[in-house]
Amino acid sequence: MSADLLHEADANQARASDPKASAWVSANAGTGKTEVLVKRTLRLLLDGARPESILCLTYTKTAAAEMQNRLLKELAAWATMPAAELQTKLAKLMGRPPEDQDLSGARRLFARALEARGGLKIHTIHGFCERLLQRFPLESAVTPHFTVLDDRDAALLKRSAFDTVVARAAEDRNSMLGRALDTIITVAGEEYFRQVVDTVLGKRAELDRMAAYHDGLTEWAEAEGAALKQLFGVAEDTEDALVAELASVLSDSEIDAALSAFASFGSTTDDARTEEGLRGAKGSTGEARAAALKAAFLTADGNPRARVVSAASRRTRRNLPRHWPPPEPRGRTRH
Repeated sequence: MSADLLHEADANQARASDPKASAWVSANAGTGKTEVLVKRTLRLLLDGARPESILCLTYTKTAAAEMQNRLLKELAAWATMPAAELQTKLAKLMGRPPEDQDLSGARRLFARALEARGGLKIHTIHGFCERLLQRFPLESAVTPHFTVLDDRDAALLKRSAFDTVVARAAEDRNSMLGRALDTIITVAGEEYFRQVVDTVLGKRAELDRMAAYHDGLTEWAEAEGAALKQLFGVAEDTEDALVAELASVLSDSEIDAALSAFASFGSTTDDARTEEGLRGAKGSTGEARAAALKAAFLTADGNPRARVVSAASRRTRRNLPRHWPPPEPRGRTRH
């Protein structure tokens, strides 16, 4: 049975390497895909294709180098191989006995490949696209003679640009950038802020689409916020009204009742987390109270906690507020 499988695999590879066939090969790693591409390229060369007219694209530089090395190694071997051995190799590759012109042509292919203008065209997809842009910069609307940054240089340039913009914002605190910086430094540290900026830079295409959706308005961010409020059913509410609603899901008296109920039993992880949030909310107002209540009832991802209180606390519902847990405020998903 194994012999039959091997024979079938060889037959499939032979069909895929035939230049006259349009083939799509899908297989696991290490099963011979690169070998098929090498054989197909060799057969194209044997059929008279010019080396510089053949394009092979790979995903990685390693794969491109491996394919080129295999091709050149095989062609170099053909140049000096005994006639009988070369005839056997070509017959197996071509699926027919080679003619004299096939043998003589095969011996010249190594020199033709080396002399080909630009060498063998075996590139990564990124490398090939870079070469196209380098050759047609004006048509592609890119700067001529550009270079591609590596990851290290790109990171250094982004850090330098970040520092420059922050310094400019700090010099003029009344500018738009200055006001934005004042807001950011109250809620995030420098490194976290850098991470946020890197994430935003990685989503530039999406942000451009958002801006275009709002007809390029300078205040497109506010327009996007309004669209989200419309989606969550709170379009008519101001930010202050939404915060006030979030902060009022429990009154101080209800919080006191809940804390009293927790004090009647031993503390569990669920109770302790909820109690901490309630204590933070009591006596607070506005955004601080809303944030404390959010920590009590929602996970770090903003989803409802699976269990707000322990089973023992649940059995004492008469000591807890009448509606426990409190109902979800409108627009909860927004937070």
